[in-house]
Amino acid sequence: MTAFYQELTALRKSSPLFTLGDGATVMKRVDFRNTGADQQTGLLVMTIDDGMQAGASLDSRVDGIVVAINAAPESRTLQDFAGTSLQLSAIQQAAGDRSLASGVQVRR
Repeated sequence: MTAFYQELTALRKSSPLFTLGDGATVMKRVDFRNTGADQQTGLLVMTIDDGMQAGASLDSRVDGIVVAINAAPESRTLQDFAGTSLQLSAIQQAAGDRSLASGVQVRR
């Protein structure tokens, strides 16, 4: 269990996008997906924008971050990001089957 907390801590430290500071910056950069009539129960999806729409870049390595938490007992598929260049973080890739993201598939 300690490894999961260490992974979360490493992920949080991996990008300044996880520490935005004031509420105005959070409101400008953070959005929640999987909402509305077609919402999948148990799936929380948050995006943190660092692209041109967000203003000054806070992390030159990425245009944004997607955080997905599946609290449902079964797997979920989210189509919102089809055709993007998303990938698991290097931290999660290195952890492999021991990662919190074990079993996650990023389909392009």
